[in-house]
Amino acid sequence: MDLSQPADAPRNVTRKRQQLKARAVAGRHIDKALSTTPVSEEAKASRKAKLIDLPAGTPAKRRPA
Repeated sequence: MDLSQPADAPRNVTRKRQQLKARAVAGRHIDKALSTTPVSEEAKASRKAKLIDLPAGTPAKRRPA
């Protein structure tokens, strides 16, 4: 991880990958935790979106439904 460059620097690929992996793991943990709550799928997606900070420009297929 190159901490000398900002996370969104074009050449800081390693740090970007680590952040994407961390978001994916966090998403799985959130899905598991929300699976036991009796709320609608829309509410679950809304809560997940608030918990995971998605950067601007994230493709629609990567955003929670």
